[in-house]
Amino acid sequence: MKLIFFLIAIASTVVSSCGNDTQQTKENGPAIEVLSKDVYAVLSAKYDKIGDFNGGHAFVHDSNEKMGCIDNQGNVLLECVYDYILDRIEDWDVGFVMLNDAWGIFNKDYKMLTKCIYDMFNAPHDGLVTLSIAGHSKYGALDITDGSIVIPFDYYHLGDYSEGLFAAEIKGTDRNKAGFIDRNNQVVIPFIYSNADDFSEGLAAVHKYDKTVYSRLGSIPSQKCGFINTKGDVVIPFKFNWQISTLKFSEGLCAIGTSKNNDRLYEINCNSFIDMKGDVVISGLFDDAEPFENGVSRIKKNDKYGYINRKGEIIIPCQYDDYHYEKDCLCLEKDGTKYYFTYGGDLIIK
Repeated sequence: MKLIFFLIAIASTVVSSCGNDTQQTKENGPAIEVLSKDVYAVLSAKYDKIGDFNGGHAFVHDSNEKMGCIDNQGNVLLECVYDYILDRIEDWDVGFVMLNDAWGIFNKDYKMLTKCIYDMFNAPHDGLVTLSIAGHSKYGALDITDGSIVIPFDYYHLGDYSEGLFAAEIKGTDRNKAGFIDRNNQVVIPFIYSNADDFSEGLAAVHKYDKTVYSRLGSIPSQKCGFINTKGDVVIPFKFNWQISTLKFSEGLCAIGTSKNNDRLYEINCNSFIDMKGDVVISGLFDDAEPFENGVSRIKKNDKYGYINRKGEIIIPCQYDDYHYEKDCLCLEKDGTKYYFTYGGDLIIK
């Protein structure tokens, strides 16, 4: 569910760049260039703002700051009644609309699949999307092709559908318990853990209560983390301190947080990487790190950013103030200037 904040940040960019299509063939560009003059005149009188067209559609705003969507002929795709619209991103076949602080789902044809009754959602995976119902603390999953309920809203947490399983959480006697279910809502791995993360590359991080830690907040149960496979077998033993950050393998490595003090409750920053045997293979180079992608990991040290490769070699030193997402290269910023690099760490002249 943390992913929603990241998605909303992306959506703010999408909304500002979306627009209408040409009357016959043009799908991208400013509305005045896409729509016929007559249609543009009618819509300009109806809406306060018509965004740029992108892929044959554009977002519109009325005088009450409500949002809707039209096609390149001026036809209404989504009525102008919503507080916010999160359009289809990347490979999604659905988009989301917000009304009165609750989300609804529409399909690729801009047909509403659900009412606006949901509170939180994850990115769709394998045709399923995990959500919670607004005003409740229960999670379930929907089929994004028709909006039908696949997993009932009975769970206190539900992860993404990954490698055929959902990480799920039910209410226990003293504390909630975590396990794994399939898309038929059948228990595959029993609810015996204190916490569970999604599967990635055949392994999932699971946690067990270890002992009680005493702090200024009082007594808090401590946890140990290990990794299991999709059969429920323990592959990496429970030897890591519990973390806030999600633990997932990517390109054979998983970023973890380590602590010299075994009684420490949390390790928020990921300052090491383990392999699929649980051995620490990269450590001591950074304060925090992101999962590997395209053979590199973005790292942070002393509030500066850089990159390492899978061998643990620093290919871009931690001397940059910020980073930016680019499709085919790495982008870092220093003193207001953006620098572009190959995945091998070579500077690209732009």
